[in-house]
Amino acid sequence: MPAAEVAVPVGPARRLLGAQHPDPADLLSEVLANGWDSLVCRLDDEHLVRLP
Repeated sequence: MPAAEVAVPVGPARRLLGAQHPDPADLLSEVLANGWDSLVCRLDDEHLVRLP
């Protein structure tokens, strides 16, 4: 399968999460997976966030 066409950095993901849940948004530390229809970021040592 080819790679995703658009790589999304952690900054826009942090803003998207912050629009609905501002408290944990600052905890997003890195993008772990960037696919065709979702982005997975590390939230803290125990949680991940999947954004469409």
